This record gives sequence, structure tokens and C-alpha cells, in this order.
Amino acid sequence: MPTKAAAPLIQAVVDRHARVAVVEVEYVTQDAAVESTVLECTGGLSQDFVSLLQSCRPRDGAISSHLQMNRHIWLAHILARRASPSLQYVIRTRVDNAHHVPAIDWWPKVEAAASRGAIVTGSAAAWLYAGRRSGVPEAARCMTDDQFAAGPVGLMDGYASLFPDFATGVHLMPWYRPDFRGHTNERSLAAHLHYRNVPFEEQYIGHAIHSFGPGCDGTRAPRSQESQ
Repeated sequence: MPTKAAAPLIQAVVDRHARVAVVEVEYVTQDAAVESTVLECTGGLSQDFVSLLQSCRPRDGAISSHLQMNRHIWLAHILARRASPSLQYVIRTRVDNAHHVPAIDWWPKVEAAASRGAIVTGSAAAWLYAGRRSGVPEAARCMTDDQFAAGPVGLMDGYASLFPDFATGVHLMPWYRPDFRGHTNERSLAAHLHYRNVPFEEQYIGHAIHSFGPGCDGTRAPRSQESQ
């Protein structure tokens, strides 16, 4: 869900990959058709959801694009399923992320998790989580980052369905938890995975995941853990 400043950067990334035939960029705001679709598909609950969270402290800047992002995840998942009916595994990631560590060998981790009936989710460093927990002890946390996931197609069906499930599953969101405020996407995803009975195993990526945005060209080096 990029800003207009990020659109050329995303297009440049896509252009480097021959398998990408078409790309369409939707902006965070200023798309009345998308907003209308989100409202209709959630039975009007999207407005209530945003209004309630905007009344809380701390506020999460991703609140207004939470459902739009999950709509993208669902549409991309459907497209992959239709394009390859014999698909065994699905990877969900973001084209606008820049990873500043040596590449992780994901497939052994994905296959091992699959053998245990689970998917793998990629989470940023533990120190970054510590700054998001709103005082909740780490042992009591219930969240996972939404930037990366991979696993068997049947389990990924459940992972990708937060948007179409929203109207029937919103009452299961952990509204009572102090750490639900401030990082809505991560807590909502964990609640949804529990709702759909999708076990997940986290793989710490070991760094902050930087996304393109105003003033960021996608190539900046991360600050050190100590400076965080």
C-alpha cells in the first residue's frame, strides 16, 4: 500500500523480474473505488474498526490501510491459486521491502514447518518487538509480523483470508489487550491465524525491515540494534 513517492521504486523492482507480467499500484488513500469495496465487503464494519482504534492511545499509523493491505494479500493469493491449480506452496511477501542481511535459506525452514503442519512467518528482530509490546511481557505476547509467510497452499489459504473473514471474525480480535493498540496488523494477523487454526512458526530475520517511503530509496542501511 505505497505512497506515490514509492511507486517508481516498486516499478523498478518489478521490471527486474521477467516473470512479472503486469503490476498495478494502489495508493494508501485517494482511491474511492477501493474504499467503497472495503466498506461493502466488510458490511460497513471497516469504518467502525478504524474509528474505534483511532480513539485509542497509542495510535497506529497503519490503521487506515489495515484492511486495504489484507485485501491485496487475498487478491494476490487468489490470482496465484488460479494461475497454478497444482500449486503446493505459497509465499507471501512484499515487493517494497529491502532486507539488509545475508539471504536466509527459507526452504528448509518452510519444509520442516510444513512437516509439522505449520507455516513459517518472518518477523523483525526481537529488539524491535520489545519496543512494540506496550508493556506486555514477551512470554504473553500474541502477534506475528505480516511482511513474509510461506507454507503449504491449504494453510496459506487460511493465512490470506483475513479480509474476506473480517466481518465474521472481527469480534475475535484481542480488543482487551493493551498491545493490540499501536501495532494492529501484527495482532490482528495472529488472532486471525488462531481463528483459522493455522499454526505458525516465527523466523526472526534479525533486523528491521525497511519499506520504501518518502525520503527512503530502499537501499539505506539499518541503524544498529544499540541505536534502537
